[in-house]
Amino acid sequence: QNLEEAVAAGRFRADLFHRLTQFRLVVPPLRDRVEDIVPLAEYFLEAVHEGLEITDDAKRTLESYPWPGNVRELRNVINMCAVTARGHFVRTLDLPERLQDHYAALSEQESDLKRLFQSVNSEMDGPDATTPGAMLQDMEKRLILQVLGHTGGHQERAANLLGISRRTLSRKLKRYDAEGKDSPLERESGVEVV
Repeated sequence: QNLEEAVAAGRFRADLFHRLTQFRLVVPPLRDRVEDIVPLAEYFLEAVHEGLEITDDAKRTLESYPWPGNVRELRNVINMCAVTARGHFVRTLDLPERLQDHYAALSEQESDLKRLFQSVNSEMDGPDATTPGAMLQDMEKRLILQVLGHTGGHQERAANLLGISRRTLSRKLKRYDAEGKDSPLERESGVEVV
């Protein structure tokens, strides 16, 4: 809660607020401190089960997760892994399913992007390469279609992943439709746009 607003609204004592704010310590969320995730995980693991190590793949999985519960969630996950891990290592399979699913989805997106960049690179010497902006427009179109394919044609989720508004995405899709007879998404990927 915003304590300043609570004080102004009379829901929090002003004298207590001033005592609490003599020294402010701003700690960014764990998702903004990716470099701290593995050292914290190793520290928590050492505290509950000396001798266990985290595999490199499990470290990447931990680093990829957004940690909505911050450090407390990380500590709880590590404590659970210390109990359930077999052998001397915490592997990706020892992590909770939500972390595994998140990492798997990222891996798919990364491979989709790699394929996209490979296809664009292979066409750099094509006939449209000399047209100003043609490669960038083609890459944007392919990326949009790739993300729509990934979301099963769900435009709002695709727009969120792309970091654009749903309206902008809709406008771009209409422009693509004007270039051809049917929806480019349906034509190229067989996914129905919703």
